[in-house]
Formats: sequence, C-alpha cells, structure tokens
Amino acid sequence: MKYTVKELTSIAGTHDPYHCHEEDCNICIRFWTYAKGLREQDKEDEPRKIKRVVPKHKKVSLEKLNKIKTSDIRKLVKEWSAELKQAIDQGCSVREIAFQLDCDDALVVEALDYLRIKPKTRTELRLEAYRSELANLVTEGYSTQAIANLLGKKSGQGIAQYLKKYELPRPNSDKVIIEQIEYQYGGELKHRYFNENGDEVEIKVIKGASNE
Repeated sequence: MKYTVKELTSIAGTHDPYHCHEEDCNICIRFWTYAKGLREQDKEDEPRKIKRVVPKHKKVSLEKLNKIKTSDIRKLVKEWSAELKQAIDQGCSVREIAFQLDCDDALVVEALDYLRIKPKTRTELRLEAYRSELANLVTEGYSTQAIANLLGKKSGQGIAQYLKKYELPRPNSDKVIIEQIEYQYGGELKHRYFNENGDEVEIKVIKGASNE
C-alpha cells in the first residue's frame, strides 16, 4: 500500500481532526491511523545517506518554550507570542511545541490561529531541511557530483541546476587537466600523473560513490 498526502486529506474531508474533541470519532481514528502509516513510509523511503542532527537554532527555540510550561492560552498569546512565532519560523511542529509547553496540541493550534501564525507543512519543512543540507555540503567542499552521490542521486548536473534555481551556495570549482603517463618498470605496468605545469600529482580515491 502506498500512502499519500492526497489520500490523507481526502479522509479528513471537511472534518478538522486537529480540533475535534469527540471521543471515538471514526474520521479521526482513520485519519490518525493513516497519518501514522504515512510517517513510517516517509522514514522507509528516505533516500539520503547523511545523518544530520537537529539544528541548533531549533533546539534553542524548544528550550525557551520548555521554560514556559503553561496551558493558559490567554497567557500564551499575550506573553509568549514572540517565542511561538520564532519556534514556527525555526521549523518546530505543533507537537514539538505542545510537548515543551506540556499542554494539548489543540491549545497550541488555537493560539497559533489567534495570532495568525501558520505552522509549516511537512513538505515545507522537508524542503528547508534538504536545501540546508545542500548548502552545508557545499560549505564542506563537496562537488556537485559528490553531493549527488552522498544523497543517492545520479546527476551532479541536476544538483547544480537546483542550487542555481534556488540561489543556494554553489561549489567554486575549476576543471583541472591531469595527464596520465603509462610506463613499464620492473616488468610491471605503472602510471604517473602530471598537471598542466608538469608538476607530478598523486591521485587517490578516498571514498568511492558505491561505498556506504
């Protein structure tokens, strides 16, 4: 079975599972059961091979909320609106915020609705994380093809086009011509490598594209 966001939306219809307080609501049961399957599928389908930790700025936002510990919506809206907005801007979910405040998800949703702050969707958060990951890899000195290999993609050109389209940092690269000299020494076939200036260089593959 292939889970999709479209089908999840279809299950909810005009019903609002986030604000429903009806016990044993059939629509909510189907919605949250399907949502759980969708989350698990996302984890299984994740193609990236790089493990990234939670961003520091997001941790800071959650730590601030943890110090508040309130379930008073009036106080939350009046005194802590800036912290709520910052948490949403940093990519924190309603569940993460509610966990830190030690309150129900519905209370956080109500506070955000009142403040007209819209939580970021799963797609928006994944795109932000993906683009941040690309920028980090460029900063670490990877080429576009090396980035493609690390992320389980085929084309370095596709990565380059993506970086350009979304105005992300791009590798500052130059093509270097290396001349390979093949020669016989002691009955063995050997190779030496020289750059355009005639300086001898060593070529060493540190990690192949097929390696984990």
